[in-house]
Amino acid sequence: MIESADELLRRDKRPPILYLRSFEDEDKEMTLGRAIRQSIFGGVVGGGQAPYWFEQEDISVYMNWVGPYITIARPGERKIVGAARKTVNEDQWKAVVSDFIHRTSFIILRAAVSSGLRWEIEEIVKRFDPTRLLVITATISADYRSFCQKVSSVLPEPLPHKIPSIRLVAFNE
Repeated sequence: MIESADELLRRDKRPPILYLRSFEDEDKEMTLGRAIRQSIFGGVVGGGQAPYWFEQEDISVYMNWVGPYITIARPGERKIVGAARKTVNEDQWKAVVSDFIHRTSFIILRAAVSSGLRWEIEEIVKRFDPTRLLVITATISADYRSFCQKVSSVLPEPLPHKIPSIRLVAFNE
């Protein structure tokens, strides 16, 4: 059985790790393992594909050692292994995300172009230490450029012009 974020947070009192992503990207996730294999080996090892492992699940293996790994879900969204989900309605999500931003120890943000994600980034920069933010970049150059254009005015420092080979961006103090 997959534990909800509320159940996990009741059981595990450490500050949570928050995973933020665009809901539209949920079904087209690429595994982090695949991205790393592609960047290191050009996608030739094992065909570069792990069909049953989603990015959230790959990350959860490591993040759950640090703290409860959580994310927001829409009502009716399918449960997948990975970040424990807190289901919220459209009219509640900003308040819930804002609360989690205040309580979290670390934020992982999957880059995408959406107004919701833009708002989340603005909240992170205003209310959170950006050095504890890790951005997982898009895999397609056009998507990455769109993301950079959409959020460059809000981030504490510019993003790299090209997609980093490991697809991860962190910010300095």
